[in-house]
Amino acid sequence: MKKIRDAIVILFMSHKGYGKTWLMLKYLLAKLKNGHRAIIIDPNGKEPAWNRKGFDLLMNSEDLKADFKGAKVMFYDKGKTFQHIFKLIREQGMTGFTLVLDDLQAYGSDNMEPELKNIIRLSRNWGIDIMMTSHSWHQTPPILFGYVDVICLGPTRGNPDNRKQWIGGEEALAEHWKWKKIADHEGEKAPEGQKWKHPWYYFTMDGEEVKSL
Repeated sequence: MKKIRDAIVILFMSHKGYGKTWLMLKYLLAKLKNGHRAIIIDPNGKEPAWNRKGFDLLMNSEDLKADFKGAKVMFYDKGKTFQHIFKLIREQGMTGFTLVLDDLQAYGSDNMEPELKNIIRLSRNWGIDIMMTSHSWHQTPPILFGYVDVICLGPTRGNPDNRKQWIGGEEALAEHWKWKKIADHEGEKAPEGQKWKHPWYYFTMDGEEVKSL
């Protein structure tokens, strides 16, 4: 299958309340400003970041059309949401968009729906950028570590040992630990009541620093 365009899979990871969704939103808004389009999956409808002008809420999965424009927000409906998106991709050629998966834990760990697995697995062929949030390594479905290009890391409670067999060797594991210790240490310096004011660290799955997205 020929690639439509280069695509990237980014994992934003930190404690709850440390600003990962808002950081992801910053990059998403920049993409939308440049004419891109996006589908945002909100697991429970409680994320205020998506309640904003220009982000259209679709109450039913079937309301999403292949020729959509701008940003569409969809609540996660197990057995329907990803099946519909996958059907639009395969049957109507819906490609070249960003898929936002807010809170990966909501979509299952070892029992992730096959349609979502296939969307992620073939995202580069279909020109689909994927942005995901998770609270830590252990709350990220193991299969996803095989597709992540960049991790954007803030302070976390978990640690990479929880997913060491999927990270890719002892050297890569040591690099993940290095970045975790740095992120946690710097996170402790955040002002009281403003814990989102901490640095973010960007690196590849093998631990190499990424200067910019």
